[in-house]
Amino acid sequence: MAALTDADQSQHGGRFYGPDVGYVDLAMPTPFRYSITAGVVAATPSQGALAVTGANKSQATLVTLNNADYRIDVDENGDGILEKQILGKWTDL
Repeated sequence: MAALTDADQSQHGGRFYGPDVGYVDLAMPTPFRYSITAGVVAATPSQGALAVTGANKSQATLVTLNNADYRIDVDENGDGILEKQILGKWTDL
């Protein structure tokens, strides 16, 4: 097993099917990165992004702002223009 240093990262992606929403594609333009203190990995990422793309190229992207806050960028119609941005705290999820 590799020794834990000051950070670790996680990267995922693929195509998923949900009966209520159909197919969605997941990609990570930037891997989630977790800080490590005294050998313990943080519960929330300090950087990274996860993009979820659905029908007609609609997309929601979860963006890590820091280890306490995130932002969700929403392009509802796939035109590349954000219709809304949602700010939140990891502890609220």
